[in-house]
Amino acid sequence: MRGRSVERPVWSARFSNSLKQRVRWLSGRGETMKRKLLKMSVEERAKLLATLNKTVAARRAQLVKVATTYFLEGLAKKDFSAIPYDDDVTLHAPVAPGGIRVPREGKEILRNTWWPLLLRALEDMQGVRVIEHYINEDLTSISTEAEISMVNPPSTLLVTTRLTVNARGKIIEQKDHFDPHGLASLPAYKLTAKSYFDGLANRDLSAVPYTDNALLRSPLNPAGGADVPIVGRPNILAFLDSLLPKLGKVEVIRYYIEENWFSVRANLELNTDPPAVLRVVDCFEIKNGRIVEQETHCDPRPGISVRA
Repeated sequence: MRGRSVERPVWSARFSNSLKQRVRWLSGRGETMKRKLLKMSVEERAKLLATLNKTVAARRAQLVKVATTYFLEGLAKKDFSAIPYDDDVTLHAPVAPGGIRVPREGKEILRNTWWPLLLRALEDMQGVRVIEHYINEDLTSISTEAEISMVNPPSTLLVTTRLTVNARGKIIEQKDHFDPHGLASLPAYKLTAKSYFDGLANRDLSAVPYTDNALLRSPLNPAGGADVPIVGRPNILAFLDSLLPKLGKVEVIRYYIEENWFSVRANLELNTDPPAVLRVVDCFEIKNGRIVEQETHCDPRPGISVRA
């Protein structure tokens, strides 16, 4: 992992490496520890067990607080800053470029790549309900089962998230598990394509995940229309940025999918005289959460004045 040893996390410096043995003894296992404790006086044993029980209870409460904060303060309120991430946190999630098998490392990477995708996926979220917590024997991680209610379309996403938490109460690893069919707007390819239209609507295309060598074909290309591709992220953004001043409302109508290709039907209102609407179908080839190729299909006549 980046900038961090891969050793097993230790959650409390107040106990030695025999902590696991002590916890097992409390649950009826660990014969060696039991024999050691039997040699102590009654008062010593009572004091030790009281201290251990108190410390274990405090750690469990800390884990529950971290998990609850993630769901009810972070997700429910869509507030990334409320989530107690370590700077070197590692994330495995279906809603991330590359999916759950491609880890994202670093708090700022999560903030800039995963979180915007998640917010778009949960834009129709109605509420979050925590169902139950499960804490592992080592007291290093907590798995939380929760429900995320959506209103458009009406659905419920069942989620289990495992958080590994260090001694400072910071999340150092997160693994999300859920069936994405429970949320129609979740697939990463749809969010990637939608990011393009969100960029048009917000007059800011900087977050659209084009690859460095992406290719765009558009009938509005002044250098030869759709027959002459615009190659490279900088050139694509320069071309699209030139269209933004004349754009009005952006309305996404429908999505279509076939393997790595994702098509979007949309209406782009033009601030022209007289006003016009550009009816477009944009086709995206998406790999690992990034746009490799894009083709825009439309009647270019309403857009000719935009290029003028």
